[in-house]
Amino acid sequence: MRTVYAGVSAAVLIVFGPGAGIARAQQPPSSPLQVQMAAAIADAKVAEEHAHNTDLEGRINDFILYGGYVLNALDPSPQTQALLKTAYTRLPVTDPRLANPVPGSGYGVKKAVADALQQAQSAAEAEGAS
Repeated sequence: MRTVYAGVSAAVLIVFGPGAGIARAQQPPSSPLQVQMAAAIADAKVAEEHAHNTDLEGRINDFILYGGYVLNALDPSPQTQALLKTAYTRLPVTDPRLANPVPGSGYGVKKAVADALQQAQSAAEAEGAS
């Protein structure tokens, strides 16, 4: 039960203040939930880093590119991929950054938080839970 609550806490820290959750990611994961949380923390770092890059020089192309990185780190769903494909067609073809893969683990913060919530709910409904 404590592991589940720790995972939920990590998910909340990712969304509302990742500073305390980063130390947790440095420990080797020992359960599936910890692996999910480690992926979510890594994706949250990617999202935060690229959110800061969206307005480095005030160019719309940077906003489109780095905004796509943020969206992919938060939710790498097929809908997000389709949106990125459409948005990236508006960028200059000669932009060398388009040759790089979109950063992120492919798991996404949104899915990790939803999975952590499901784990917590399952643990809370288990016999003997308090």
